[in-house]
Amino acid sequence: MNYAYMEMQLTGRYKEVFSRAQMYWSMRNIDADFAEERMSDLYDLLVTAQAENKPIERLTGADDDEFCRGFFGDYTLRERFMSLPKRFYSIAMFILIFELLELFGKSDKVSFFSADTNAMPWIIGIGVGVLLDIVGIFVLFPLSQRFRKVKNESWSFIFLAVFLGLIIGSVTLSDKLGLKLIVPSAPVIVAAAGYSAVYLVIRSLWRYTVYGTVFNEQKRMRKKAYSMKKMLSDGDLGRDVEMKVIKTWQQRCEKYISKGKYTEETCIEKFRKDEHFNDILEPVTNGIMVLIWLCSVLVTAKDSGIADVLIFAAIIGVILFLWTRFINNVQRSGAVMRKRLISECEKSGKTMPEFLSEKYEKLGNNNE
Repeated sequence: MNYAYMEMQLTGRYKEVFSRAQMYWSMRNIDADFAEERMSDLYDLLVTAQAENKPIERLTGADDDEFCRGFFGDYTLRERFMSLPKRFYSIAMFILIFELLELFGKSDKVSFFSADTNAMPWIIGIGVGVLLDIVGIFVLFPLSQRFRKVKNESWSFIFLAVFLGLIIGSVTLSDKLGLKLIVPSAPVIVAAAGYSAVYLVIRSLWRYTVYGTVFNEQKRMRKKAYSMKKMLSDGDLGRDVEMKVIKTWQQRCEKYISKGKYTEETCIEKFRKDEHFNDILEPVTNGIMVLIWLCSVLVTAKDSGIADVLIFAAIIGVILFLWTRFINNVQRSGAVMRKRLISECEKSGKTMPEFLSEKYEKLGNNNE
């Protein structure tokens, strides 16, 4: 879900409550899937109240933190234990990928069953994660309640600083003390892969029983309903976002005209050219990623065995695929709004600067 874009639909106290709820569940270490469901309910509640000009106090009372505590109150100790298998799965997958990459680097010197690894980083990482949860729940969150004038963004920065401090401190202390725990790589890889496989099978069977599919249909529906693309294409995009884009385009028009490259009448041609370039950007990006993948695999294949090459190709392929999908999704979402503005300008029969000026003024008046 795009919390930033959801937050832009809200103003004033409605926005403050939504932002406060985000900070609450992140500092209280509430499971992301559970929080996502609650945040979608809260967003619908706040948007409706805002549209009806309903006082926020009727929904939240006088204390936002007390409201958040009640709103997420059904996330009990039982739910925390229920979320542990998923957390262990994330850890197992991370360890599996890292160990396979490390094994690949040693493949020309040792075999799968003779390789070893230092397990101390995994122990330190899990310890830091537990310690961060404790600090967030029992230290940072109470402080954020006491010093409410400090913005949520500042607390997020403090949370990140504490995390980095714990990581750097732990690694530095480990190096100075020479802490190492050398264990065979094979059992670690087999255990991580085995747990991941069992978890995925059980999760798929449970989802199929509940939803009739191995996918989490409720989560997919939420993502579709509150995705950036949905908000942009359905006209639910916050006026603030659209006004900022229009303001940027106005500045671009002024720049083009002042340099003599375009006139007020031909400015729209520049924006059409930009969109044409963006349309071909996705296939070009895909092609570049495929080329990078092929070159990486071919270079690796010169000095490695077939099994190592296949493992490396699979890992690099997944990483590049996820990164490419992220880039393309961002590009597609932004294109919806840009093309809509260009289309509206063409239908209006006005020049781009004139259209942008009237559009900006109209949105500003509607926002009052």
